[in-house]
Amino acid sequence: MIQFNKLDHVQICIPIGKEKEARAFYTDILGWQEIPKPKALLKNGGLWYQLEDIQIHIGTEDNFYTSKRHPSFLVKNILQAKKHLIANGVRIKENTPIPRMARFDFFDPFNNRIELMEKYPENHSHTQAYWNDFIRQHPQYQDHSIPEDYYFCNREKDANTCSDLVVQGIKTGTCGALIQYQIEQEAPPQTGSLWIITDWDKRPTSLIKITSVITKKFKDIGEEWAKKEGEGDRSLAYWREGHWDFFVRELAQYGLSPTEDLELVCEEFERVY
Repeated sequence: MIQFNKLDHVQICIPIGKEKEARAFYTDILGWQEIPKPKALLKNGGLWYQLEDIQIHIGTEDNFYTSKRHPSFLVKNILQAKKHLIANGVRIKENTPIPRMARFDFFDPFNNRIELMEKYPENHSHTQAYWNDFIRQHPQYQDHSIPEDYYFCNREKDANTCSDLVVQGIKTGTCGALIQYQIEQEAPPQTGSLWIITDWDKRPTSLIKITSVITKKFKDIGEEWAKKEGEGDRSLAYWREGHWDFFVRELAQYGLSPTEDLELVCEEFERVY
């Protein structure tokens, strides 16, 4: 049995001697990061690129021809990606729709097919309808991809209560454990990002925009932040008790326990819809 680890690289072929045209496309238009080829392979021509944790090798061959073989990339904000490609004169081809996935093909100067895809949330039918309503009223966001959806807490009653507090304008802050983002290899929320808030049953209730992100230790949370989170009587004592219990449950899945020095990612937000 072979133990496969991960995909290392994908190769795309171009005609011999066309590196200049390839670089103008892949470097200048797509924005890929070119990396040096090993010296032993320089004689073969072509280009190498680093794209996140995989490499793209642009190889050259004598009998160049195109086929249905192609790489496919997951992207964020596929609408903006399509707009960028069209603005640069890149040929686009719409692809057959599949469930929970936006997708289209584009072609490099040598007619190589490349596919871009963006996954929709699981409850796409609900969030898409909600997002469509928002776009109709705020057309300046029409090129923005549909935001991720999220419910607060890890219990039904708490999730529904917090969702209602956002609607009422009482809850304007939330927090999560930094270690959890690190373990899951996820980037913490960024200022300016949009999120669709749902209840426990994943029904959208609000659209929020992150206005600030700071990191604080559990022990350094004060009355002002507890009031922004808006839960219970909005006191620090209530916040500490409720959030300690929350982090006990949340971190247990990683074999961890909270401490007073637990680093928290504290996000302040405003409800925009």
